[in-house]
Amino acid sequence: MKQLTGRPTRLVWAQAVDKQDDFCAQGGSFRLLGLDTEDGRGIRPIREEISGYAKPLLTADGSQIVYSNRPENSVYVVNWDGSGLRKLVQGFASDVWTDPGSGVQWVLVRTGNGDEKNAIVRYRLDKPDVYEKVWDKTATGHNLVPWFRLSADGKRAADAFPWSSCGIADLTSGRWQQYAGGCWPSIAPDNSYRMFVFQGNHREVTMFESGGDRRRDVKINQAPGINGRDVYFPRFSSEPRFLTMTGPGVGGREAELYLGRFDAGFNSVEKWVRVTHNDSGDFFGDAWIKPTGEAAATAVARPAKEANAGAADWPGDRTGLVFLWADGSQMNEIVDPVSGQTKSCRAQARDHARHGLHYVMDLTGGGFLAEDCDAGVLAACRKSNQLTIEAIITPAKARQTGPARIITFSSNAGSRNFTLGQEADKLVLRLRTPQTGENRRKRRQSAT
Repeated sequence: MKQLTGRPTRLVWAQAVDKQDDFCAQGGSFRLLGLDTEDGRGIRPIREEISGYAKPLLTADGSQIVYSNRPENSVYVVNWDGSGLRKLVQGFASDVWTDPGSGVQWVLVRTGNGDEKNAIVRYRLDKPDVYEKVWDKTATGHNLVPWFRLSADGKRAADAFPWSSCGIADLTSGRWQQYAGGCWPSIAPDNSYRMFVFQGNHREVTMFESGGDRRRDVKINQAPGINGRDVYFPRFSSEPRFLTMTGPGVGGREAELYLGRFDAGFNSVEKWVRVTHNDSGDFFGDAWIKPTGEAAATAVARPAKEANAGAADWPGDRTGLVFLWADGSQMNEIVDPVSGQTKSCRAQARDHARHGLHYVMDLTGGGFLAEDCDAGVLAACRKSNQLTIEAIITPAKARQTGPARIITFSSNAGSRNFTLGQEADKLVLRLRTPQTGENRRKRRQSAT
């Protein structure tokens, strides 16, 4: 490790004890492990207790570790030597950050029960009763884990807003710009505003310069022992040229911790070191590398480009549009016809539904639930007595029993406002009216 970084280095991570596929550490059966290149002790437990150690984070000086206990829904801090354990606040910690002006250390926490809809708040590490709200404009990250991370100056943050719409938030203006669909976004720990987004194939990251410029794909599954398989948990270390990740796989006994070094142009990972060799899953790696004492050269930060929601060619007419979902890589913004405000439309995957190729909705074994749109759709339909549904659909089968629901506005299978579905080899529309009944099963009577 020291040959790779050229400086004293520390790593911290969580290791599964029992349930090896609990890759987001929702359970309480983990070890908190650390490795210091300078103490000669090798890999060792930071604390002897088996507990819920999720997403451990090293402070800017490498002297302390902040982690979240998911069963308790609490954030803790402990010294590198395992002493001084204390509970900070409720929630899920996403980052630690040092104010470059005052030197005060802060912990960024997704508050409450840690759910993606809760605000990001920063708490003073030494005085957690001192806190400031950082972001509540949108939901963030994923329900299982927050990714919110700050640039060195604290003016930009990388996250999903929420998953899978990843990008950069400008904390001075309160606006954010989407760069790509994906997960596990991370911003460089300097002021370059460089960031990456983990692609859905879990084998490469998409790297961006400030403002989303110079997009390119960087493979991170070429480390020894990975053999081109999928990996997980990519994260910039405390130094921009280095990252941690685990693999192969998203969990299980094969998952090992790796430390890698980007080339000078951040176009590839030029060298990897495999840190662990064991029969337990190793997750959530974070690396601290001793600073050189001189500020690293960074790209000039440029203002983020403004998102242009009106540039899309689909749908062709946005008049009166109340919900839009093009794909999971876009911001899916509309101008609310009532308030006149720009609104980002979101859809949450349920059961086995997922984002497929090109971030489209793959409904196999589940569905997507449109968020916060029911009242708007109902009010618009009542006001206009009109309804337009525009969709691009690829059936899984040429013939379906049904109607197999594709797009539906309903409370259950027996009560619907409208349903667009497939019946046999035909596309059908069920629409609730006084004549057809609440499930559109009655035949419409001829006028007399």
